[in-house]
Amino acid sequence: MLCDHQLDHRVTLLQQGHEQANNLIPSDERGRLKAVVFNLGYLPGGNKDITTQTNTTIQAITDFLDMLPNGGLVAVIVYHGHEEGKKEKDALEMFANTLPQQNVQVLRYEFVNQVNRPPFLLTFEKR
Repeated sequence: MLCDHQLDHRVTLLQQGHEQANNLIPSDERGRLKAVVFNLGYLPGGNKDITTQTNTTIQAITDFLDMLPNGGLVAVIVYHGHEEGKKEKDALEMFANTLPQQNVQVLRYEFVNQVNRPPFLLTFEKR
């Protein structure tokens, strides 16, 4: 479902799950994508029982990597300080490790001196 407005001619907000990308992004627009950002976990201040899910996150990352041109980026902020987040983190790490490096480079950027399982960034660069 498209929002009632666009922020400008380059941004359209979609109120759907990320796993719906293949259904929502028109094929003629896919070549224009350069980057995608995921902010996993739950909405701060919201219902902590509503979280992103491992299977839909990996499906969406896979779909976006198919859509992006070479050099395109998928940035994923991984919050793993809750039970579902731990499962999602483990599955994402396994998924990232299986991607062929000649097709996708995966970078992990994280704090090393923080407590309580701080979030980290995974970036997937399509080659």
